[in-house]
Amino acid sequence: MISVERIRELIQLGNENRNLDYKGAFSWDHASNDEKCEITKDVLAFSNTRDGGVILIGVNDKSGVLEGLTEEQNASFDQTKFNSFVHKYTDPHHTSNVHRIVIDEKRLVAIDVPEFSEVPVLCARDANSSSNPSKLILRKASLYKRTDKATSQPVEDADGMRELLNRGLLRRQDELLQAIKQIIQPNEAIRAPEPEAEFKAEIESAEHYFAELNDEAFVRSPHWTVQMQPEALIGDRMHTAVSLQSLVQESAISLRGWTFPIAGRVSGAVWTNFDCGSQSYYDGQTHSPEALRVYKSGLVSWRTGIWEDSLLSGYKLNRFNWLQISSKLLSQSIS
Repeated sequence: MISVERIRELIQLGNENRNLDYKGAFSWDHASNDEKCEITKDVLAFSNTRDGGVILIGVNDKSGVLEGLTEEQNASFDQTKFNSFVHKYTDPHHTSNVHRIVIDEKRLVAIDVPEFSEVPVLCARDANSSSNPSKLILRKASLYKRTDKATSQPVEDADGMRELLNRGLLRRQDELLQAIKQIIQPNEAIRAPEPEAEFKAEIESAEHYFAELNDEAFVRSPHWTVQMQPEALIGDRMHTAVSLQSLVQESAISLRGWTFPIAGRVSGAVWTNFDCGSQSYYDGQTHSPEALRVYKSGLVSWRTGIWEDSLLSGYKLNRFNWLQISSKLLSQSIS
């Protein structure tokens, strides 16, 4: 349900835009087929526009001033009748929400058009003007979209079509992932939200630890951060920091010569314990710098500098030596 406050904001804008259209006062019951098809074109366009759009009936489309509707005009906009007409031209059927609202003692209608949910909405049939049969108001199999000039036009360029199809593909992927998630975790919908607040103190302390390392290198330089936490906070899930340290080291894995976590397992790495857990830090002598903080609660926070950035820094430091060697090799080959 679109709120009255939101409608006020849209009126106060005073100008149509990609997601907003104004229409002067008229009755849906007495509107011509051409007028209804023009509104349907806007519905088709909003349905294929990111975040959809709103059509305000009773607002002057030139001045943006709220003029209002008569009682009969207002009552004529019935949601069932409106969508029954629009459904003839939308494939798949696309349903809008029709709201009759009173603002400042003036009646108006807000047609809230949602963005498509799964696939872009095609125009299902042609609609020729009744006054000029050669004029085509709606074109079958066309995809309509709102433009920056606040008009509803068919998508006719490759970039626009590609953007629409990509958006539809992403929505289908999200739907598939949600379905798989429900199969694997059928009670996910009723599960309590992630307890971020419960772990807030530990998360902040991990950030503070990272910020103090290596002259704030993890703050100033590009880095990756991975954070994992249990569903519920149990402060003494692991009873001692020593057992926690042993568990982390025993659980380390090696992939193509890269050990995770590397902190605490190579020369130069340092392990220390603190009241709530254990931590390690490697300053990046032969790899990227890396730090790890694990808590008895089960929270794990890991951070590493980006390898490419470390490599580039090393290149800058040794560039002079490299230039010297290159010039010597070049001079020898010439001589």
